[in-house]
Amino acid sequence: MARGGKAGAAACAGCAGALLLAARGAAADGHIFQTAAGNYEAASDASNWERYCNLPGGVRKVKSLLVPPSGENYGSGQIDWAKIRAAYEEGVQAFATEGFEGTPYFETNEEFFGGDGQWLDTFAAANLDGQLEHHHGHDHFGDHDNDDLEARVELFKKTVRDQVSSNLVMGLVQSGDAGAWDAAAAVWTGCGGDSEDTLYGRSNEVGELYGSNDRGTSKTNVEVMAAFTGGPSPENAAVIERAVKRVAWQSLLKYAHLFDGHMKYDSDFLEHQAEGWGHWRILEAAVARDDPERAAGISAVFALQSAAPAQLLPSIYCYVLRVVDEDLDLVSDEAFGALEDASNVDCTGELGVIEPEAPAFEWAGIFPMDDTMHVWSMQKVGGSYADPTMRIVLIPTDSPTEETMHSLEGGVGDLMNGDNCKIIEDGETMDGFEASGSCFELHTGSGDDSTFMIGDTSSKGMAFYAQHFPTEFERDQHYLKDSAGTDIEPVAQEGGGGHDDHDDHGHGDHDDHEGHDDHEGHDDHDDHEGHDDHEGHDHGDEDADQESRQVGGRR
Repeated sequence: MARGGKAGAAACAGCAGALLLAARGAAADGHIFQTAAGNYEAASDASNWERYCNLPGGVRKVKSLLVPPSGENYGSGQIDWAKIRAAYEEGVQAFATEGFEGTPYFETNEEFFGGDGQWLDTFAAANLDGQLEHHHGHDHFGDHDNDDLEARVELFKKTVRDQVSSNLVMGLVQSGDAGAWDAAAAVWTGCGGDSEDTLYGRSNEVGELYGSNDRGTSKTNVEVMAAFTGGPSPENAAVIERAVKRVAWQSLLKYAHLFDGHMKYDSDFLEHQAEGWGHWRILEAAVARDDPERAAGISAVFALQSAAPAQLLPSIYCYVLRVVDEDLDLVSDEAFGALEDASNVDCTGELGVIEPEAPAFEWAGIFPMDDTMHVWSMQKVGGSYADPTMRIVLIPTDSPTEETMHSLEGGVGDLMNGDNCKIIEDGETMDGFEASGSCFELHTGSGDDSTFMIGDTSSKGMAFYAQHFPTEFERDQHYLKDSAGTDIEPVAQEGGGGHDDHDDHGHGDHDDHEGHDDHEGHDDHDDHEGHDDHEGHDHGDEDADQESRQVGGRR
């Protein structure tokens, strides 16, 4: 077994041994981890486990930086990712890169996610770098400039707290030696003191939601502490491994139930999707190995990606619950309990996955049209056009508002995918607009710029629905101008799905969720039981698949 990698010295920097343990509530000898579920006495030399006492502090530092300044909200963009990266590298990264070659959990995840055992660090880096895609249709009426910020924040919290600790505990208990056993107990408990930023703390949090706590202490924690005290053995290791999975499944089911509310009320799901994904990644590789079809169904819901999430039958919650029950038989555990908020959910019916249909359009915008002639342009960017052709549907209107843009969407798909889309070559004119909408297929020319005239609309405005974001074709000028060359900005616009955010080109003032964030002051949303805000409302190349799993969802 190779354990530690670059984790050793980095994670132990500034380690204060017995003083650190005493500060966390340990006994005077520095070897007893005290918890309300029972105490654990480390049997090996402190050099085997004391550096893991630093992990909760590293997690807390990262989380403290993931909170906007006082009086601000996440939508304001007041998150300093450079500081977060520095805190992650200082206090968490060494633990995220720790390897446990030869142990089942590590090997399964390494094979599934790839990355030479660095899948956790790769995933964290993708989030820090803003590389994770997301579906813009998560909020039809919200602003979409940095609209994934709160989701990134919550996902990063789950990565540094839950994914890192779960990987460590699984790898350490499966290693089998006394030093690793003590280290696993140190990770689970935070070396005593019942730290909230540990798996011990997470188990108590979700236990409250499942009615499986006794005076604030989860039955899972009681089982785990008894297993640790019993010492390293296959039987005790199995208890702890089961507990890691149980906590992750309980957490995922919570977000599955919340996700069903979003689907029912067509409300903004992105944050809860990301939080669920953070817990699902702890389980995904093992479930995919044993039940790839059902694992793919869950990933189709929770993995952040440009595609819309799938709908699971009979519901997302029931689908996940059935996977837990049938594949892992965890629901029958007394320590699992039952999600009290879902007590009235009817889970009868067959399991199924409804994949979302590809959106008829990728972008929509509605504009005032005050001139008798307008110009739509497409430019080469980086030496080539994003696509040599693009279909676009134009619908004239005398009410160029956001509400109108949404109300006219219904017939766009038939027009966009129909056989009556008129071809317009570079330099030609789009005209003869039908009240119900007209489809045009724009063909770029051989030059660096292509222009297409828009004739007199005889209306005050025009709704545009396009196969691509028009900003994909912007090099140095705006895509829509009047006959005098003045930029015409949209009254409203949205992504129809299937692309990265393109609203950052400086043409409009895109406030980030102004008045749209109800989570101000929440440090970690898993700590709030009442956080449901829905009331009233080709299997291709294996290397490519692994790369996708490291930094995103389905390909």
